[in-house]
Amino acid sequence: MKKILVLIPLLLFLSACSVQETVSPYLLVSRLEKAVPEAVFDADGMFYENDKTVVYADYGGSRFAIEMTCDSEGRVQKISLACNDTDKAECFYSFVGNIVSVYAPDEIYDGISKNLYCGKQFSYYETQWYSYSFSSAVSGFYFGIENKKLSPAKDIGLTLKPNDIVTHAN
Repeated sequence: MKKILVLIPLLLFLSACSVQETVSPYLLVSRLEKAVPEAVFDADGMFYENDKTVVYADYGGSRFAIEMTCDSEGRVQKISLACNDTDKAECFYSFVGNIVSVYAPDEIYDGISKNLYCGKQFSYYETQWYSYSFSSAVSGFYFGIENKKLSPAKDIGLTLKPNDIVTHAN
């Protein structure tokens, strides 16, 4: 009986210490609201379509569209962020940093940002568990983060067209 009484608090302690790697869109928005109190999320206006959830947020005087793509179990596997205010790049970078710190807390955003915001119109960066993409244009900014553990493996197709393959007739 003593062993069970000692084991239960130990299990509760160990389970409380783990970081939850997967989140639903609603839980992600809830965590972002707590982590970024200066951001206003339109959680009541969230809408769902198939495997995508979209929510809008106001942060630093800019309006952001956040699209979360979920797997078959409802876990967020990819986040896309878009903003039309190209004159507020620092605001965009700051908001992206907040999203990365909540969605991928073990990632080091400073190193990622140096590789993404390098003056190119399009950039892509990968770490062990996440892939990142960034695009800037006259019409706006785009950022994407994808959890490689939750994303399905991509099939690589043939690169040769059927008429490029030489066949030998007898």
